[in-house]
Amino acid sequence: ETITRRLKNKASDNRLENDETRVVKHIKSARLCVIDSPQSQANRMEPAFLEAEDLRELVPQATATIPKRENGTESVLSLPHRVADFRVRRSNQATAVGETITAFAKGNALPLIPAFPTSLLFGFWDSRSDTDVGVKHARILLSRIDAHHIIPCRRRSQYTGPYSEDEFREVVLDGGKETKKLSEAGFTPVPGDGLGGVLIDQEKGKIERISVLSLSDIARITCYDEVKENGKAKLDADKTNAARRYLFALGALAEAHERSKGSHRLRSGCELVADGELKFEFRGAQPENAEKLRELYSDRARLIEIAKQ
Repeated sequence: ETITRRLKNKASDNRLENDETRVVKHIKSARLCVIDSPQSQANRMEPAFLEAEDLRELVPQATATIPKRENGTESVLSLPHRVADFRVRRSNQATAVGETITAFAKGNALPLIPAFPTSLLFGFWDSRSDTDVGVKHARILLSRIDAHHIIPCRRRSQYTGPYSEDEFREVVLDGGKETKKLSEAGFTPVPGDGLGGVLIDQEKGKIERISVLSLSDIARITCYDEVKENGKAKLDADKTNAARRYLFALGALAEAHERSKGSHRLRSGCELVADGELKFEFRGAQPENAEKLRELYSDRARLIEIAKQ
């Protein structure tokens, strides 16, 4: 549902002609609002392997040195594009990284897993590749936070400069008569207007975090050894199964990281605390060992041991 407002031209608004009006729509209510996107959630989950002491040893702790920064060394787990980040693709490991991505594109995940396992979990797009089309890998673990049945709030503000026009000339311009505008120096009063959060309908509304760990995507991960038969690499069943178990354990641990801390702190003034029990369900085929898989998903100590193995 929207509210339509017709604004008349103001002298300060040079985008409209003198007698022109424009229609501005403001949302009055909505059935769905994204509180935190899958991209943002991925960037919150990946640092679990940097922040948690018992998870840190489960993945490689590589760093990238970034020139012309006061603190130029940064963990690769904090880089937004993971293995495809330009700081990795232009590093002294660029050749090795390129070879691992090429191997993965051909169906062999074995070189990539011991180097950048979180890239398989949270996805990457090698858009800066030297090839015509960069390798793109979708997320195995996807999470998002949505609000249902909401009322948006408008945020309005007013910036008032520290000087009047006369004071500006006297203090800033030293009494000069230059034609320089106050706005060019950032001293003009400016009104602000925008979205200032949402209210949840108490009867129908809710805030919900949905996470999907795709077992079918994990099942697509394959590892090949270097032994070739008839010119083709041979599938290594043991390493393939180990890789799948490893990725499942990492995914379950990463998804539970914020919950293990007691809340999801998204930004200032927006901290979400879980209300009620965790719902766990299978979509698609119901596996025969569903109950055991459900127990494993919540067993942090066992997941860590599986990942170590």
